[in-house]
Amino acid sequence: MRTLLFLSIAILSVATLNSQQPTQPPAQQPAPQPVFRTTTRLIQVNVVALDKKGKPVTDLKKEDFTLFDKGKQQTISLFAMENKSERRPLPKLGPGMFSNYTGGSTSPNLTVILIDSLNTQWGDQSVARLKIIKFLEQIKPEDRVSLMVLGRQLKVLHSFTDDRQSLLNSLKKWGGRQEVGGVESPESSEMDDILGGESGAGLMAADFKQSRRIIDSLAAMEAVGNFLAGSPGRKNLIWVSGGFPLQVGFPQIRSAPVMTSASSRGVPSIGPSVPRMGPGPPRDQRTFTDEVDKAMKVLNNANVAVYPVDARGLTIDTNAHEEIGTMQEFASRTGGKAFFNRNDLDTAIRQVMEETEVTYTLAFYPTGDKADGQLHDLKVKVSRPGVSIRSRKGYVASRPEDNEKSREQQLTYAVHSPIEATGIVIIARVMMKEGKVQMLLIVDPNGVNMEQEKDKDGKDRWKGRVDILIMQRDKAGNDLGATKDTLDMYLLKETYGKMMSSGLRYTKEIVPTPGAEFLRIIVRDATSTLAGSVTAKW
Repeated sequence: MRTLLFLSIAILSVATLNSQQPTQPPAQQPAPQPVFRTTTRLIQVNVVALDKKGKPVTDLKKEDFTLFDKGKQQTISLFAMENKSERRPLPKLGPGMFSNYTGGSTSPNLTVILIDSLNTQWGDQSVARLKIIKFLEQIKPEDRVSLMVLGRQLKVLHSFTDDRQSLLNSLKKWGGRQEVGGVESPESSEMDDILGGESGAGLMAADFKQSRRIIDSLAAMEAVGNFLAGSPGRKNLIWVSGGFPLQVGFPQIRSAPVMTSASSRGVPSIGPSVPRMGPGPPRDQRTFTDEVDKAMKVLNNANVAVYPVDARGLTIDTNAHEEIGTMQEFASRTGGKAFFNRNDLDTAIRQVMEETEVTYTLAFYPTGDKADGQLHDLKVKVSRPGVSIRSRKGYVASRPEDNEKSREQQLTYAVHSPIEATGIVIIARVMMKEGKVQMLLIVDPNGVNMEQEKDKDGKDRWKGRVDILIMQRDKAGNDLGATKDTLDMYLLKETYGKMMSSGLRYTKEIVPTPGAEFLRIIVRDATSTLAGSVTAKW
């Protein structure tokens, strides 16, 4: 809610500035009171509560919940129930104004359907695509859905909307494709083994390609998390995929294929892998624990629940247990649910939408708050009998990462990400005047971490640091030159209060590089490492 109010005031103030009128908001829309905060972290946990029939429970109260951090009960400081059917309209942006806010004119509980063409065989993709079309033909007015495709790069087919025809048109226009370097058919994989089995060249090549796919897939999960971070409440990521393993290069004997009944729903009958006996060709063995943890951290911090849907449907894939295990891992750690060994993919997607129509947000300040860099187990209990819940299983108490290498890596990643980061919500006004680009940037202060301290005179000060990167690009998206700046803030109470009520403002005059047509703007908080990005055209 604070973000929506900030955006309304920021849009109004920019519009007033454009008309050369006083910049303060009118009396009927007062500025919010300053929210003075320090580095004490507020941890949010979004919960879905279901009855015995799997339907949302809509009348739970704060006292019905108990929350534990590493086994210690925590005080629930904030509590809210959010209904997907509620709308919070946002004033439209005027000419020359751009924002990365994804939650405008909608309620929480946004849903991204991610079609994974990188890890899904072509035949399974075709069937899954038809099921997604069937689901989209039945979406409800309160559904807010975005379509994305994971190929060699992450691509947004359609932004959030409830317009079924527009979603269908974008999906049909894409049409599907077999990715170069993506997962191959079983026949081609077996041929690689035959051709390279003696020397191990075939296995090593396959391992390399699979490792590349896993790394690209996890990076895409991070990008989706960063994209959704600025939207309120719980977000759903429906990941339609053939999946991928979390380790490569470990020789295995394939288990005998066993058809899994759809009635078992969640209990794969395919046996565990068994290490190959005796010598074999050398292979590059590796696991992806660190990469998975990094992706989970971003998804959980953004309150994104992952709902993997196995695009293979009812399967006899002899290696399905590995990919299904990955799907279960993502679902369990983010508070979602994995759907596999079933052919009704459209029904599975509809089930996700229905069970998340109502969500609860519990927030707490950790007892003895310490950024120890460790994984904290979270457990939520509900006192009402017969109610089951889905919620994320933990969070990482991150240490600040304000070092030059980390800053450069994060800014580079954000500027080249195919979708916007929304961890910090920003509004940019860009216009050409006398051959120069005039830019006004207004940053949502709720995404900027400020530490309160006393100065040498005993006065309260609020200290913070924000990195800003402005990249000029041509029509094809090529980088033409960057401008970087760091804002070191050391604010007195009055100045801090003004920033919290109307946003952090930054102006810049830029001489356009020949061929440049738009700007890619990145804002990064140095303490929390949250980032926001927006693309603006003059």
